[in-house]
Amino acid sequence: MTVRPNLCVSAPGKVLLVGGYLVLDEQYSGLVLSSTARFYSQVAAKPWGDKELESVGLESCRLFPLTVESQQFSQSIDGWVEESWDGRFRFQLREESDRNSYIEETVLCAINGIAGLKAFETNNTFQQLADEKIGVHVALRGDNDFYSQAQRLQAANQPLRRANVEALELFLPPMMEERGKGKLVALKTGMGSSAALVTSLVAALTAFFLPTISLDKRQEDLELVHNLAQLSHCYVQRKIGSGFDVSAACFGSQSYTRFPASILNVFTSEDALTSRDIGSCITNRALWNTSSRVNPFRLPATFHMMMGDVSSGSATVSMVRQVLTWKKENPDHTLRVMTALHEQNKKVEQRFADLCKLEDTCSAPVNWKIMATQSREKWSDTDATIGAVLLRIHEAFSRVRELLREMGTSAGVPIEPPEQTEILEATLAIPGVLTAGVPGDVMSKRRLHGGDEKKGLKANRTHNEAVRLERDQPKEFAILGLRFATESWAGMKTTNEDRHVTSVEHFPDELQVLEDQLTVAIAEMQREVKQIDAEEIIRRVDRQNWCNKHHNHFLKAFSEGFERVDTQLMQKNPTQDGSTALLIWFIAGEVETGTGAEDKQSAGELSFYTVNVGDCRAVVCRGGRGVPLTSDHKPDRPDERQRIEKAGGFVGKLAGISRVYSAAGAGLALQQGSSKYLAVSRAFGDRALKVPTPLVSYEPEVKRFQVEDDDLFLVLGCDGIWDVLTEQEVVDIALPHFHDAKAAADAIVKAAYQKNSADNLTATVVQFGWKSKAQIQQAVAKSTTDSLANTGEEEEEIDMFNV
Repeated sequence: MTVRPNLCVSAPGKVLLVGGYLVLDEQYSGLVLSSTARFYSQVAAKPWGDKELESVGLESCRLFPLTVESQQFSQSIDGWVEESWDGRFRFQLREESDRNSYIEETVLCAINGIAGLKAFETNNTFQQLADEKIGVHVALRGDNDFYSQAQRLQAANQPLRRANVEALELFLPPMMEERGKGKLVALKTGMGSSAALVTSLVAALTAFFLPTISLDKRQEDLELVHNLAQLSHCYVQRKIGSGFDVSAACFGSQSYTRFPASILNVFTSEDALTSRDIGSCITNRALWNTSSRVNPFRLPATFHMMMGDVSSGSATVSMVRQVLTWKKENPDHTLRVMTALHEQNKKVEQRFADLCKLEDTCSAPVNWKIMATQSREKWSDTDATIGAVLLRIHEAFSRVRELLREMGTSAGVPIEPPEQTEILEATLAIPGVLTAGVPGDVMSKRRLHGGDEKKGLKANRTHNEAVRLERDQPKEFAILGLRFATESWAGMKTTNEDRHVTSVEHFPDELQVLEDQLTVAIAEMQREVKQIDAEEIIRRVDRQNWCNKHHNHFLKAFSEGFERVDTQLMQKNPTQDGSTALLIWFIAGEVETGTGAEDKQSAGELSFYTVNVGDCRAVVCRGGRGVPLTSDHKPDRPDERQRIEKAGGFVGKLAGISRVYSAAGAGLALQQGSSKYLAVSRAFGDRALKVPTPLVSYEPEVKRFQVEDDDLFLVLGCDGIWDVLTEQEVVDIALPHFHDAKAAADAIVKAAYQKNSADNLTATVVQFGWKSKAQIQQAVAKSTTDSLANTGEEEEEIDMFNV
């Protein structure tokens, strides 16, 4: 039987910064930001049950059952993938199935598109599933930010504040409102939930049926998923839209120009959805020309995009229809307004690019903290160069709003009605606010970030990450009951330099080790090191002497493995780049720890090693308490200082942070650049502090732990997590999600982001799933009690709903 790992694909929502109405036309472009709100599609193989075995004989065309389920939306779309006589594939629902046209038709487009690819011709996974009697189960869930939470808070008599929104349980069912003839409609925030749903579902099915696909490493694969998602989204909506929402879900924040609508004109009916035609369409890279139409865009790292929940989206389709009618009836006026609007939009794009360049190249740090507390008029007094660019951005945005209001008045469309203008002007009066506008369905503002912002409703923020694929390891190779998942964001940086990997495997057969002796390795890396990846650490740990599972062999293997990684990096990397790392290695079965019978881990017990260099950190939840497992390798740690100074190095402070210097001392280090000093005392690479004298060490600190009765889970995190969260805070955040490691990791990363961590954010959660319900409840009670005891008064927030 083929082993099929579970996988999860998530796709972000969007905010159209500038380019509203213009992005419908290929002549113009718009700036679109991807959001922190994401839709998740988790796919797993599922053996047939009695119901499937009984029904498959009734229809010879049936291949395998497929279910798309969402507990969040109380729906289960349940049916069979069937092959028609003409080679097309159908998604035939069972009589008792719920109905959802978005999901049904997305699946229909996806399976036919996948079947039309060359990779499918050589690996027909549909037939394999049928032969092995395996079905497919997809679990859907969407972040709360896609849906208005105002009514939920009001029903609970809670103020409409950011803290109350963030305290809500994850993945809540959307609030519904009755509109016309008793129809219930979800209260959305206009963040592109339908595009995110379709994109994540299409990408997940593609990655599951085509296991060789690599969304994070091959641009061609990502473009293929984008093209199929665009086709699917247009088909289910019965119209060919601009596509910026699906593009943002696939590629992240960008300057976007729409694809030619003629590409998809033929796909207007189910009869047109042939595998051959869809496959030919979505693989034609020249036709889609994505590389020329989509260009990466980012806001400066010190900016926040803050959204206001207005409880429902606008009637986008009817508004667009009215604007198009006005355009047709008044071509001269339309051309003048749209040309002027496009010019201002491009100015906004260029000014932000200028600002990012200035921020990256400034010899001295920009004093954002002061500017975030000032009105616009005073920014130039603080920094003349930066202030001038900020004011030009503000002026361009103001002109964009004027032209949109003119368009709305001429077309009879409330693009920015007076009530919203009043709110936007009041928002612009708040210190630190650069711009405010109505990009579509939500009201937004761009605000300077001073590093300690506590006020203002942050209904959402944006970052540059796009569609993400994560594959779980096959269950056949997992330590029974052990659950683990990772969430990794770029955060406020433009790129994500963190690396992580999980590896679950049997020992090699030639070692003659029993099957229940398994290994799980989890590694996290920081700082950009393109020559190696996190998996290299695991590969470099030699396991050939582990057949007797003796503690000393583990220690030797870890030390030699880290030395090999460091040597490889030093040879391949001519620059001064380096990396910190944290490895957790689980061992199930017997482990010799000494010479006597009492120095032995019993069979069936679970232990693990922490192996680390640098400031990645691990913590265990022990009965609700956060207990550190590792200690950061900082230059001012007494044993580290002693080792550095003995080698002829120097430990001193720069900007209040202890750093290790070369023997030349602080003065020379400052003259020759940052490569001469480092804030950690152990790391891979960093040639300048190892040659000729090894002041920074690659030698890992290794500790062995046995899983205790009240140990519930581990959390591994990069320094971006620990910069803003304590071990106990991380445990408190993860504990309510004990039965969902992915949700726990996601909650930790989001919490660190919301607390303004300025670094990349990666968290891995490893849960001991065999723990009893009573243990969980006891730990939650203790965690809650301790948290209440430590709660202090919080600073009052601005209520953005009532500005």
